[in-house]
Amino acid sequence: MDAACESIVFTLPTKVLGQRLHGYVREHLSKFEQALFSGLPYTVITDAVRAAGFTGTSVHTVEQAVYRARKYGRAKPAVNRDPRPRFGPPTGLTLPSPQAPRGSMNEDKAKISRRLRELSRAPRPGEPDPLN
Repeated sequence: MDAACESIVFTLPTKVLGQRLHGYVREHLSKFEQALFSGLPYTVITDAVRAAGFTGTSVHTVEQAVYRARKYGRAKPAVNRDPRPRFGPPTGLTLPSPQAPRGSMNEDKAKISRRLRELSRAPRPGEPDPLN
């Protein structure tokens, strides 16, 4: 390694107990990208990753972790365990009123299905075409 690369100091936060390398890279991807954009070689970045607690990590493994973090996205925020919706129904959406009698809705469905059957069958001889 040349003297220019040895003089560069790049530090990363220490890993959380039980954390894997790919999750760590996803969590700190902005720091990795900033270091790469400034021209740091992967060897210096790998040394910083080893100092953060990932001993025995190779340069290729760090390159692969950065590639995967870029491809599959950044770390996702914690999942909301609350099943209740946060907001009310969308505005402008008309919902059937609970006061509407159930029978009238069934009648409307029957009318629509009858009309669709009339339009879908071919007209009988002497009968006007309903589509014209």
